[in-house]
Parts: sequence; structure tokens; C-alpha cells
Amino acid sequence: MLRRETSARAEARSALQCGTSARAEARGSPARGSLAALAGTGGPGRATLTAALAALAALMAAGCGGRSSRFEVVDYRAAGQVSAYHEAFEEAYYRVTAGGDVDVVLRRVHDPAVAGGPPLTQVIHVHSIWTSIPGTTVAESAQINGTVSYFITDGGSGAAFEGAGSVFFRRSRDGTELTGEVERVFLTPQRRLNGGQALFTRAELSGAFVAKRDPQRVVRILNETQRLFGPVPRYQPPMAGG
Repeated sequence: MLRRETSARAEARSALQCGTSARAEARGSPARGSLAALAGTGGPGRATLTAALAALAALMAAGCGGRSSRFEVVDYRAAGQVSAYHEAFEEAYYRVTAGGDVDVVLRRVHDPAVAGGPPLTQVIHVHSIWTSIPGTTVAESAQINGTVSYFITDGGSGAAFEGAGSVFFRRSRDGTELTGEVERVFLTPQRRLNGGQALFTRAELSGAFVAKRDPQRVVRILNETQRLFGPVPRYQPPMAGG
């Protein structure tokens, strides 16, 4: 059963909804850009996924822009190099399964900058694997542990990154909207489409979402990602000290 987040928790995490990156700044004011721009360069030292992404290299503003879904990926590389990438997602949907699991799906499709070029599609899928039970587990009533998949594809190639972390959420009274935040999800590349480039090898994802209840669209988008990348790999918790 979904439960409303306390006002104190909501206020404490409101900065995430503005796309801020205090943790990244504390690690040395990383370079910033959009996730689409990172994909457009194919990652350091690699050709582009598609030349149509060149026009997406402009930096994204970090200010609040209404009730949107915004995410940040902090990319950790060798020699202490850190870069932060932001993206706003135009589509966000959720469902609650018969077994009580929660699926949140966010999608953004970038139009090709070159006529006839393939669009860039980004999808984030958050799936609950454990929900706290007030009075039984030592955790906030609004917290779930979830696996997170981040997909990026230009139609011909792509990559999928997997991880797990904490999700905090609030559901509207009528159940039509789910608002929440994702914190400290560490992503690693797990699946490839036609040799798609791994844009990063170890990254931390955080963000905020406002999702509409639409089980049909959730299923449709998940079926499409599974058709492209295959089934979701079974989650393996990181080893202690890893």
C-alpha cells in the first residue's frame, strides 16, 4: 500500500525537484551538461550514437520549471574526474501491480536535429522490490527500495544501465498522481543494443518525478525496452566493501 510522505521529509528533499546537485558540487564542481548531450558525444573518446544529437550540447538550466520530472547523473571516472548531466523527462507514468509492486516509467524522445535522422530515446524505469511496513521495519513509511534501469537508444544502437537505491513517494488523494524522489542509485552498464556505447562505467543517479497513473502506457513502454534490450537481469546486491 502506498503511503503519503511526511511534510518534513518532503521539505527536506524539495531541492531535488529543482535539479540541484549539492553532492556533486561538494566533490569539485563537476562539468555539467545534458544526458542527451553526453549520448550525443558517445562518451569520452567514442564516436556519436547519432550525428543528430550535436544540437543538444547546450547546458540545461538547473532552476525549477514547474511540476516536471528532472534527473541528474554524476559520472565518476578515473583520476577523480567527475561530471554531472541533467535531463528533464516529458513523460512519466506509474502503476501498482496486483502484488503491490510499484513501477514508475519516465521517457523523453529528442527529435533528430538532422532531417531523416533517428530520434534519441531515454527511458528510466523504477521498480519497487521492498516496501517498509510501519511498526515492523525500521524505515520511513514512505520509503521503498527499488531497482532502476536507465535506457538510451537512437533506434539502431543503445545501452542499458542498472542499479538500486531508495525512493520516496507521495500519492495524490485520488490516486491519479505519484510524486517522489530517487536517491543515490549507483548505475553500471549491463545490457547493450547492437554494440551501443556505455556512456559511463560507474555513475550515481538522483532526481524527482511527478508520474500519472497509466498502467497501459507503463506496460507498453516496458515491453518496448524488453524487446530491444532483453529481459531485466536479476538484481544482485553489491558485496560488502564493494
